[in-house]
Amino acid sequence: MPQLSKQLSSIPNTLRSQQGIDYAALQQLLQTGKWQEANQLTSVLVLKAAHQEQQGYLRATDTRNVACSDLQIIDRLWKSSSNGRFGFSTQATIWRNLKGVSYEDSLRFERNVGWNSTQSTLIDDPSTVPVGYFPFRPAGKTGINNAFGGWWIRELPIRLQQCNIK
Repeated sequence: MPQLSKQLSSIPNTLRSQQGIDYAALQQLLQTGKWQEANQLTSVLVLKAAHQEQQGYLRATDTRNVACSDLQIIDRLWKSSSNGRFGFSTQATIWRNLKGVSYEDSLRFERNVGWNSTQSTLIDDPSTVPVGYFPFRPAGKTGINNAFGGWWIRELPIRLQQCNIK
């Protein structure tokens, strides 16, 4: 772990976006396996990056407001901490593999990532949930309260492609 910290500290601004959002706390939560807390913080940070903190949720078009640097940092942190099981690009791959285009497809996506299950939201072991489960639903009492399925999940892969995030 000290080696990783040393590597990260030698790379300037790897956890601060162009908008000045600091992702160090998210990195810490993910590195220590605090999945629920990391999910909730991701929700809050994405709302901030999309300039939708007051609104409290994301519409499909709000993904266009999130800077590529923010999406890249969040995705990289989730993917590296979960060995590729979680992250926006992981979710986008699932969506593309479903050939998703419709609301019904978004419901299939939700089933695939386990968002419509009765599973407890207290996740200690990430291997107990399907690939793509994090980030977002369920995010908790703060942060995004409606950023799952529907048109939002259809728009996210488009934005990731625009940002060259794979």
